[in-house]
Amino acid sequence: MIMSPDRTNPVSFENLKLSPELWVEKLSYDQLQDDWKYLYLVIQETLRIEPPIRSSTPMQLSETMELGSYTVDKNTSIAVNFYLLHRNPKEWQEPSKFIPERFDPESPYYLTPDGKKRKQCSYSPFLGGRRICLGKTFAENIAKCVIPIIISELDIKFKKDYHYEKKPPKYYSTEINVPIVLSAIQNV
Repeated sequence: MIMSPDRTNPVSFENLKLSPELWVEKLSYDQLQDDWKYLYLVIQETLRIEPPIRSSTPMQLSETMELGSYTVDKNTSIAVNFYLLHRNPKEWQEPSKFIPERFDPESPYYLTPDGKKRKQCSYSPFLGGRRICLGKTFAENIAKCVIPIIISELDIKFKKDYHYEKKPPKYYSTEINVPIVLSAIQNV
């Protein structure tokens, strides 16, 4: 159930009329390539700001290695902290700000603060190489297919105005949930 536009009467999801034809119209190849291009930038930036996991599973070195200026002994466990990796001020301009344009190659935010191309490993919400997350492609494709329908058909509002100002901190929120109201967008 969702709330009606006047925020009083519950409306069932069946009344949204999400027909197969609507899905095809909203998710045609041309629509996804042209109209939803910015959505892809938003998805990437969202994964940078809030990675699916904060750090990788620890991995144990099978031999002594040089990592940067450090010598790491064999059998040492290491993990990648994605949260810190995605906020590295040497790789990201204004790393704590939400700027989807930083994933647009034509944007000045695409480059490091020094004006150079970012290192390939500076963004890795799903790890990479042989250790890449098995759900990466599935998650990206679901996001590309479901988010356009949700944002084009549902109006999403917070019940409490202060949630617009600042999101609750992850894991440390005193609020158990953040209540939202969903209503169908009335197409005129």
